[in-house]
Amino acid sequence: MKKNDLITLEITALTNNGEGIGRHEGIAVFVPGAAVGDLCEIIIIKMLSNRAIGKIKSIITPSPDRIENRCPAFPACGGCQFRHLSYASELKSKLASVCDAMKRIGGLDIPPDTDIVGAEKTEGYRNKAMYPVVQTPSGAAYGFYRSGTHNVVPCRRDGLPVPCAIGPAEFDRAASIVTSWMDRFAIPAYNEVSASGAVRGIYLRRAETTNELMVCLISAKKNLPNTAELISELKEADVGFTTLVINHNPQKTNALLGKTNKTLFGPGAITDTLCGVKLSISPMSFYQVNRAQCEKLYGKAIEFAQSATDLKNASLLDLYCGVGSIALAFAPKCRRVFGIEIIPDAIENARLNAKANGISNAEFECGDSATAPEVLASHGFVPDIITVDPPRKGISRDVADFLLKSGAKHLVYISCEPTTLARDAAILSSGFSLERLAAVDMFPRTANTEAVALFSRK
Repeated sequence: MKKNDLITLEITALTNNGEGIGRHEGIAVFVPGAAVGDLCEIIIIKMLSNRAIGKIKSIITPSPDRIENRCPAFPACGGCQFRHLSYASELKSKLASVCDAMKRIGGLDIPPDTDIVGAEKTEGYRNKAMYPVVQTPSGAAYGFYRSGTHNVVPCRRDGLPVPCAIGPAEFDRAASIVTSWMDRFAIPAYNEVSASGAVRGIYLRRAETTNELMVCLISAKKNLPNTAELISELKEADVGFTTLVINHNPQKTNALLGKTNKTLFGPGAITDTLCGVKLSISPMSFYQVNRAQCEKLYGKAIEFAQSATDLKNASLLDLYCGVGSIALAFAPKCRRVFGIEIIPDAIENARLNAKANGISNAEFECGDSATAPEVLASHGFVPDIITVDPPRKGISRDVADFLLKSGAKHLVYISCEPTTLARDAAILSSGFSLERLAAVDMFPRTANTEAVALFSRK
């Protein structure tokens, strides 16, 4: 088998990224956009030492899992990987990916009650979007990066809008207002190659329970002209607009967000309600992008914790606490909670959130999770149970060592990347055993999967 060969291939499995896998002449062939059960004609587009990459030329016999894709941006956008599959088969694949990672990488036995929590809403669920902006011959355009590149796929085709199917309609309307404003006042999009121009991206956050919309312009320039006109237009539009923020990023980098924010209109934050707790969310604060599924995720974390210990007499430490959403959800059920987070804005939000909700048994400190022993000692806090919700890269070895040495009897680990959860579980297995595990589909139609695991000290 070599590049440009045309082969017939049966798809027998899916990868964690949603690619189909089949075997030809003993070699694994990875095929984007395929479904388990497809019999396809495949063109080999790349040969590697131990595998091949293929592209579907035609589908001879379609999988029973196949459905009609209704998003015009798929597959060019690259944001969704499961639009061609039934939701039931998507959930099956995601649960299998979590269990496979825990067995293969973590070397652990899967608890018998392990299952996946599906979503009732698979469209329009995102409360956050970050659109890069580019200059085109017809003006400024917003869109998404094509998978694996920094090439922007505009959210327009032939002059017509192609809104993201998993984002709310308000996002497309607000982003269109911004790019029209840019064109009208000759405000150029930033160019990564020449390091010229102004607006790098449009960052939107929406609070589902209050309908508040934050518009954040990511700009290489500290100040932008004619913002009063933009504010006026956004206020007149039926999008729930409540605040405008400028995020300043003057660096010659392909990263969108900078480190400083300036509020031009409104409070500079939006307010949402999660698990009965009102939360103030600023541009830099971590907040799950799917509120409804996040409530199920945190509900599962609380269920696991309650099955392991008497929470009303327990002190709970929340590492990577963000705006305090997990800690404050646990607070009414615990004796005392303490959150640690490295982002100052998020800690400020967490403290305000505790005060706004009348929660007096929650404390928050800014710091790296690896410094938790020093922070806790200074507050005389000894945890009985710990929750962690780290970024995709998982926990550091320093944090793992702290967890192993801590006196906590139980650990609830919330993960947005099953492979790093499995890696960390293998490290923690010297002191903890895996008691319960669940997958939660936080991001329907995409290949991303959340998981929550309960570990108890051996």
